[in-house]
Amino acid sequence: MQQLVIKKGIVSVSTVPAPQVEPGCVLVQTAYSLVSTGTESSIVKSSGESLITKAKDPNLLKLGMDAVKRNGLKKTLELVRGMSDNEVAFGYSNAGTVVAVGQGVTEFVIGDLVACAGAGKANHAEFVSVPKNLVAKVPKGVDLADAASTTLGAIALQGVRQADPKLGEVVAVVGAGLLGLLAVQMLVANGCTVVVSDNDPNRLKLAKQFGAAYTAKPDELAKVVANLTGTHGVDATLIYAATSSDAPVNQAMAITRKRGTVVIVGAVGMKLSRSPFYEKEINFKISCSYGPGRYDSVYEEQGLDYPYGFVRWTENRNMQAYLQLIASGRLKFAPMVEKTVPIEEAGAVYQQIVDPKVLEKPLAVLIKYEEKVEPFKRLDLAAPAKAITKGPIKVGFIGVGGFITAMHLPNLKELGNDFTIHAFCDRASVQTKNLGVQYGAAYTTSDPEEIFKDKEIDLVMIGTRHNSHAELTIKALKANKSVFVEKPLALTEEELNDVVAAAKKSKGQLFAGFNRRFSPHNVAIRKALKDRVQPIMAYYRLNAPFLPTTHWTQTHEGGGRILGEACHIFDLFNYWTAANPVSITVNAITPVGTEVLSSDNSLTTITYDDGSVCSLIYTTQGSPDLEKEYAEIFTDRSSIILQDYRQTTGYSVKVNVKTATNDKGHTEEMRQVAKALRGESNGWNMDQIVMASRVSLIVNEQLRSSAF
Repeated sequence: MQQLVIKKGIVSVSTVPAPQVEPGCVLVQTAYSLVSTGTESSIVKSSGESLITKAKDPNLLKLGMDAVKRNGLKKTLELVRGMSDNEVAFGYSNAGTVVAVGQGVTEFVIGDLVACAGAGKANHAEFVSVPKNLVAKVPKGVDLADAASTTLGAIALQGVRQADPKLGEVVAVVGAGLLGLLAVQMLVANGCTVVVSDNDPNRLKLAKQFGAAYTAKPDELAKVVANLTGTHGVDATLIYAATSSDAPVNQAMAITRKRGTVVIVGAVGMKLSRSPFYEKEINFKISCSYGPGRYDSVYEEQGLDYPYGFVRWTENRNMQAYLQLIASGRLKFAPMVEKTVPIEEAGAVYQQIVDPKVLEKPLAVLIKYEEKVEPFKRLDLAAPAKAITKGPIKVGFIGVGGFITAMHLPNLKELGNDFTIHAFCDRASVQTKNLGVQYGAAYTTSDPEEIFKDKEIDLVMIGTRHNSHAELTIKALKANKSVFVEKPLALTEEELNDVVAAAKKSKGQLFAGFNRRFSPHNVAIRKALKDRVQPIMAYYRLNAPFLPTTHWTQTHEGGGRILGEACHIFDLFNYWTAANPVSITVNAITPVGTEVLSSDNSLTTITYDDGSVCSLIYTTQGSPDLEKEYAEIFTDRSSIILQDYRQTTGYSVKVNVKTATNDKGHTEEMRQVAKALRGESNGWNMDQIVMASRVSLIVNEQLRSSAF
């Protein structure tokens, strides 16, 4: 399919695989998408900034420094350079026809005309897969060209709702851009007297056309308001302007009556003059995008709606209300559309928007898409031929999220004599194409079946969300592929048994992402413990970062932190002891409130058949300034201390390992995968992979079924 992308400040059309419909989503063939001239011009300009300019952002600088600590300078620089060369998808307001419905969606059927919202979802693309709470049906008689503005309409409407205007009140609208002009019509429909301020006479003329009683340039606004209200001031001021200046917000305070309301919708300077704010007891509000539900992953991603009686106007209900305003004829969008262009010509429109020499920017631009387009799943890349050594292992990826991109791909590139990257499969089509070009893949796809049936692929690497690991692993094994799956291997005992059964019948080998056993720190520890006489006592503290209960790792998609992260340490205990678990005891805190989970703050003690005892304290309540991982091991009157995979020190035993980064064994892990696939001696053992997975499931079940 065709999709608009940004690369180094230039907007162009990219050909990428069409997305597949996901559970809880609808697949929509786009008829029109709306160019948000204000927001999107900022995105385009930002993408053209140099790395040095971006590095001045303190938040980005901190992320970069953290990445250097984890991965080293070389890998971090490679990752950053790769990102700077990437195409980036964008857009967040479109309309079209439903062509497929995902599992769990009953609100829509194929053929429905809908409006879609959401950055990164309702992209400028021929096909989009959008969660159901960000999709609204288009009422009969409403043109899809008008419906493409629904996201912007919901934003404007939420600002009006924050002001809570009453019939007969006087309201000022600062900024007569697209949002401001939509708000003018809403306020007029609500029975308000509207005063509009802007520097552009053409936009003020349009505001008059939409029912504004008075218009003024910013320097004339105070006088107009004083004459209109008898110096009392307007009842509310809504700021839809976009500027770094503090002038709009301070002017709003000056022209608004005592105990009136000021609402900020646009991005403006926020240095308030205290006197008018304080003396008038101004009710000061900031409107959050489309409304309640925005930035809430439970609402937007998981599709859980807020109760109608308690949250009357969610972002989806705002979308519906906006469409009803168009259907009733009380709001007109078409007069604001200055251009409608095919997607092939959209790049020139963005050039005009960001060009500082062009003073008159278009108010609204629509991108129109062809009606007869077939979605395709696979994109063959014209990758340059690369000289490779004999017998590289060809890898096909399913799921290329942050960890795969930041860790495994650079490592496989480093191990270029052992591996060659053959194909990528992911729902994020543009990102997948970027990686395909960067790593010289033969093709990218949005359909995992393309990977399974590809006879060229030797190893399938799975990095999707956890609830799909078992299913995809089984399918790959049944296709007689070797599989490397990031942990967890499975989220239930039944899934684990099915994976094991498939592995036993497959011609391929099974590997799971238990990398810590391959760290030079743990290899040295295992060597030191090999000839011990007494059992070991081990204590491991994992000071994990706090994640809210709404984070995907805590939901049905992730299965929780024990299955997703603590499993590493259970595998490590098995590796250190070279023994079998015989009993497991789990205790956890009883947290106050609902934000902190007992399962994220637990003590697990495992005893082994050689008499060893190993304990893991897993907590999300520690300081982020404290090192993340720490271990102490005792046996035969000797001790070993592991400090965050940077230093391991033995006492009365010869162990001394120092590494420049937190070397948790990821590169060596893949080196050992290559050895295993070539039939050489390696550190993999399927029984231990299964054992660590089973221990994790037992611990997780005890935590979830017990009352602490």
